[in-house]
Amino acid sequence: MLFEKQEISLAKLGPTEIATELERFLRLMGRWSQPAEIQSGILGLWKSYRFLLVTFPFLFVIGLILLRKAKHTLLDWLKETDLPIWQN
Repeated sequence: MLFEKQEISLAKLGPTEIATELERFLRLMGRWSQPAEIQSGILGLWKSYRFLLVTFPFLFVIGLILLRKAKHTLLDWLKETDLPIWQN
């Protein structure tokens, strides 16, 4: 509940507080994604839109980080092997 009423820099938070906020955020995402709670009409559309606005940047950044890590791991592994592709 740290981010509801005030803005706090993540640099000032410890790992426990960050984990707590992330868990709370994921619970909210779970609530929004349950079909029983999605209402019809403008409110339901707004909740869906808000869900996408909130989650897309996080998922995009996490995906980029994971892709970069996987690329470096794969390149390191390929360089260690004696495949003909690296002999040129």
